[in-house]
Amino acid sequence: MGQAQEQHITMFEFGYGTKLEQCRLTQIWVNAVDKFSREAFRGDLFDLAFWMKQEQSQ
Repeated sequence: MGQAQEQHITMFEFGYGTKLEQCRLTQIWVNAVDKFSREAFRGDLFDLAFWMKQEQSQ
C-alpha cells in the first residue's frame, strides 16, 4: 500500500511539473510574440514616417 501511494504522489508531482513547464514555455512564447509584434509595429511606424517625409519633399 505504501509503495503504491508513493508512486501515485510521484506521478502527481510529475504531472504538476509538466503543467508548470508548459505554463513557463507558453509564457516565454507569449513574451517573444509580444516583443516581435512591438518591433514590427515600430518598424511600420518608421516606414510610415519615412514615406510621409518623402511625399512632403516632392
